[in-house]
Amino acid sequence: MFYCARGTAMAEGITGAVEVIESSTNSKATDATGQSTSSKTNTFFQRYQMFYADTLFPYVNLRAGGSFDKTLTVTKDQSGETRSTDTNYMPSIDLTLNNPFVSSGAGYRKREEKVETSGGTPATNIMESKNAFLGLRPEGLPTLDMQVTRMHIYDKMHESSDTENDSFSGATRYTPVKNLDLAYSFTSNDSNNRIIGVELDAVTQNERAAYTTRFLDNRVVFSANYNGTQSTQETQSGGTGNVNFQLFPFSGLSDISDTPTIEVLSPNPALIDGNLTATGGVNIGQIVFPDTRRRNIGLDFVNATEVNTLDVFVDQSMPAGFATTNFAWDIYISSDNQTWTLQQLNATATFD
Repeated sequence: MFYCARGTAMAEGITGAVEVIESSTNSKATDATGQSTSSKTNTFFQRYQMFYADTLFPYVNLRAGGSFDKTLTVTKDQSGETRSTDTNYMPSIDLTLNNPFVSSGAGYRKREEKVETSGGTPATNIMESKNAFLGLRPEGLPTLDMQVTRMHIYDKMHESSDTENDSFSGATRYTPVKNLDLAYSFTSNDSNNRIIGVELDAVTQNERAAYTTRFLDNRVVFSANYNGTQSTQETQSGGTGNVNFQLFPFSGLSDISDTPTIEVLSPNPALIDGNLTATGGVNIGQIVFPDTRRRNIGLDFVNATEVNTLDVFVDQSMPAGFATTNFAWDIYISSDNQTWTLQQLNATATFD
């Protein structure tokens, strides 16, 4: 069953929209012994949006508003009824000035997500973003573009996450004489994890000069280019924090088997290529049917290597508590990819 309703309203400078979707899914599975299991899931989604836009003065524009959405999911099966609610509140405001000489502005955005599940503790995560920018286009002089952003990600109680990130970027470009192009850019990023007491400061500078000219009715072209880059990174740790260093394995490994202690895993380069959007070919989402065999993923470092953190990226969001309820992770080690020894049973994995 599927029901959807949408509506949009407009007034002078004000726009609003309402979206309501209701769906129902029934599933039934029968195993080889003839035993059947069934479940029913009802989902109700509602979203409300309202924005105000106006020109306050010539070249000065204001846009403010917000969005609110809520998803209620109710699942019923042999074990009983499970309810989960995902609520999002997203206000924003932007003030901009644009004319042929200068462009500038400032903005604020917030996203507050509250997740509630049956029998679980409600979790509220917040992301706040503040930004300002300035651009200058003086005739015959160097251009200038600057932008500063502060992002704060934290949970409501400041217990599991509390990270501030400040970034600044600036760039200038100048053509003092014909055919000569000069450019310079500067970026800095300061990250402060208040929970574990780790600060990361990174600075990158880039210079570029290019000259091109033509002779003899464009039969001869002369060009010269210079590019210079300087990058520095500083990490500070205090309190209970640790400084993490990324390791680079020789190859990624994967296989599907219920006998991980004697399984030879096959090479899987997609697991370590750094691409977090393309699939690695390993589906960990088939929990009930048709295939419940274990998914095995691994790393080959060639030589014995100490590892204390493993990051697994998935292509779908996992609500708070879902990963620990529906997935169990066991850690094995091997020196030859033939005989594996259990290192840790039921390791905890936390997904955002």
